[in-house]
Amino acid sequence: MRDYELSSLLAARLCHDLAGSIGAVENGLDLVRELDGHGVSAEMEMVAQSASRASLQLQFIRLAFGRTVMGNEPVARQQLSETVTGFLTGPRVRVEWSGTRGAALAAPLARLIALVALCARSCLGMSGMLRCKLAPDHDHPIMIAAESPSIRVSDELLLWITTPSDCTTLPEPRHVEFALVEGASHAAGMKVIPETVPGKVSFLLEPV
Repeated sequence: MRDYELSSLLAARLCHDLAGSIGAVENGLDLVRELDGHGVSAEMEMVAQSASRASLQLQFIRLAFGRTVMGNEPVARQQLSETVTGFLTGPRVRVEWSGTRGAALAAPLARLIALVALCARSCLGMSGMLRCKLAPDHDHPIMIAAESPSIRVSDELLLWITTPSDCTTLPEPRHVEFALVEGASHAAGMKVIPETVPGKVSFLLEPV
């Protein structure tokens, strides 16, 4: 558990340092727009879009991989859904939410949801649908599912969620979220149960 907390603090520190630089770029572009009544060039607009995308990515990374203990504020359900959707949506990937109204979620639970949603996104490949169903309160389960005709997920990755002690090798960096689910679920007081059927991978988040 301590390793998980330290990795979260490291991610939070990196996000904090990078956010300042990206924010400076965004502020500079805003200043250019104000000074030039004719707007910015196509090239500058590309830079602005890239900076905005990087800022969105940092918001998600800070949520999913950042600090999970010691003084975190609750996360509004709408904020969670917007942050996750903005990061995971793609040209052929859609994200659908239910249960986004209600009390804010404890930060560790919000981070677990973001991590599991990222795991589900990894199962989709190039296209598909993510469905995230939030519970009305902490006493009910949460469901996150990936649906696609081309679902792909290895038993080894799911083993990191169910029984990580049986895993003999670390996952590739692009799948590190699977290895972090155990620590996140422990911090949130939840357990994560994956289930696979043809065309669908579901992750049930249940209170311990």
